[in-house]
Amino acid sequence: MEIGVALGYKLPAIEGKRVIIQLEKETPGHIANRVVGSAYIYLNWLLDQAQEKKIPYEQLDADILTLLPNGVCLLCDGIGLDTVKNVLVYYSETLSPEFTPGRVITSMVEEGNLGIKTGKGFYDWSKGTMPEIDPSKKAGLVDPEVLIAQLLNEGCRLLEQGIVKGYKVIDKAVSIGYRMPGPFSMGKKNYKQFSNKLEEISELTGITYLKPCSLMKSGDFLKMRK
Repeated sequence: MEIGVALGYKLPAIEGKRVIIQLEKETPGHIANRVVGSAYIYLNWLLDQAQEKKIPYEQLDADILTLLPNGVCLLCDGIGLDTVKNVLVYYSETLSPEFTPGRVITSMVEEGNLGIKTGKGFYDWSKGTMPEIDPSKKAGLVDPEVLIAQLLNEGCRLLEQGIVKGYKVIDKAVSIGYRMPGPFSMGKKNYKQFSNKLEEISELTGITYLKPCSLMKSGDFLKMRK
């Protein structure tokens, strides 16, 4: 590990200073992908709810524009729905069966509607133009705070499992990897409120993985900054 880190610091970085994140042990998705990817379990449920309630997917995106400027469905179209499904399958095998892809993701992949790369996904990309989302037409289904809370919860799980020693490393990995604030910078002052949010959404959805872990509920993660 020490030799690899030393070599890494001698290599040029594409931008800024090179940052090397060291894990104490292996974990699915490492840090950034596991933390951000954990939100898929909630989004997976939301997509099926939108289909069941006949809510247009662009209205689902409008719910979340303040947190994700491109919207979740738009983002999935860019990533590729087959990739999103594969992530869900991988996490269902390694983190919790509750990540199993829902009806919407499964049917769209089976139909070959994978997003931008096939010209159709949640949106029509055949004309090569970026779809427009009307922020005034919201579904009222998405709670952005639940997404932030779940990222914080997954970060706390990484600490509980000894993947890293402090939450500062997690924030740094998420910030660099996704160009967004880390979960602890967003949630360390609101962990009690976010814990309650997760308890409520877990009861509503029946998804036990959304329940806040003990480290998050107690706030003891605050002692694990470094």
